[in-house]
Amino acid sequence: MGKDVDSAVSLYVQLERACENQLLIDQSQSTQLISDEVARKTREFIGSELVVWGSFQPLYQLIESLDSSFKD
Repeated sequence: MGKDVDSAVSLYVQLERACENQLLIDQSQSTQLISDEVARKTREFIGSELVVWGSFQPLYQLIESLDSSFKD
């Protein structure tokens, strides 16, 4: 769970994308597993608090540009 709303939404979006990717992989004829080390390093990078928070900022800016009424 994120420490703030931005982080929580970012983690949710990451989870949704991971599920979509897994479904695509499950439909694929060939799959290639990654090593445990690569998985750990990937988790360390994309799971850091700063990256999680920062990943949401472009989405926030898009939402704000489309309809900023949520701020009222």
